[in-house]
Amino acid sequence: MSIFEPNNSGTVAFTNGSTAIAGVGTTFTSYRAGSIINIPGLGSMQLAADPVSDTAAVGQVAWQGANTGAKPFVYEPRNEQATFSQKLTALLTELANGNLQAVAGLAGSANRLLMFSGPGALTTVPKTEMVSAIGRAINGLLISNSPTTPNTVIHISPGSCRSTDQTMDMVLPTGWTKNFLAWSVGTGNGMVDVGSQTVANAGYHLFLIYNPTSGAYDFLCSLSATSPVMPSGFTKRRRIGAFATGASGVIKKGTWYANGEFRFLDAFAVVEAAAGDNLTLKALPVPLGVKLNVFGQAFGAASPDVGFWIIIRDPDVGPIANVSTQWYDAQVYKKIGSNDGSRFDAWTDTSGQIYHVAYPRTATNLIYIYLQGWVDLREEFA
Repeated sequence: MSIFEPNNSGTVAFTNGSTAIAGVGTTFTSYRAGSIINIPGLGSMQLAADPVSDTAAVGQVAWQGANTGAKPFVYEPRNEQATFSQKLTALLTELANGNLQAVAGLAGSANRLLMFSGPGALTTVPKTEMVSAIGRAINGLLISNSPTTPNTVIHISPGSCRSTDQTMDMVLPTGWTKNFLAWSVGTGNGMVDVGSQTVANAGYHLFLIYNPTSGAYDFLCSLSATSPVMPSGFTKRRRIGAFATGASGVIKKGTWYANGEFRFLDAFAVVEAAAGDNLTLKALPVPLGVKLNVFGQAFGAASPDVGFWIIIRDPDVGPIANVSTQWYDAQVYKKIGSNDGSRFDAWTDTSGQIYHVAYPRTATNLIYIYLQGWVDLREEFA
């Protein structure tokens, strides 16, 4: 019995002593030389040349049997016979581990791709969840204060990023607007994850979020960098930046940059006339839960007027062990006869703190620090 299915409807007839193959309702012009026309149970003839007629073909050898009359037939394409056993072996091998049965039993749907999670275990995933070249970089998605209501409304530009769990590309095709109220779905509505009461002198993290069931994107802000309270149905997220609030609990104005830098519109004092005799841990009004590279200006004043170093340091590096050489770690020097400041930058710990101290360590050596902004890595190198 042939292992090939009939080519189509129609019949063929072989004539004793003749190479002619007569067809009725056949499409011989789609056949090729070397292929076989087989009448099951009677025999077959191999084509000598490509047919030029849909109903007439020529065999390589004259038919030696009795006239067949019009019979159903099977077309066996050339070259298939030699490789069929290998293909059948491969097919049976695949069937043995259940992969093909899994494919056959799975209903497909638009914009979803097949994914094996193990032998014979198959599901479909949205095409947006496939690995891409985006990596962990954030493209676009720049935050800005609203020109008309900058203290309560922010804009987010179009852009793309990889989800925190690295399972999908998150693509926002148009810009969005969110306000500083309790979260509500859609552009122009609230973004705060817990309640509508905002916290003064704090930092909020902004997330792009996604609902796989509905395909909807949105934005959410939270005091938590790692555990925002996600709205129902939204299971994918990526932290794209942060902002700070002032004493009245409204959003401070500033400029956000593509490299993760944020610069306040107006620098403000975070340390004023602090005695420089003790290594002091200072909490800054910045977003918590991540390390930030804060920057600004530091000044010194002394009475009597002397020169001294100002040291601003990442608490995670630890206290300065060698007091006699601690000025090696200084960034700012206050000169005699001058209160000029200098720029500094230092990493905070995840509690938003920095160390500061003077050298020499004297209570009359006073430290002033003004915060200008921060650089936030935004999970790009996690």
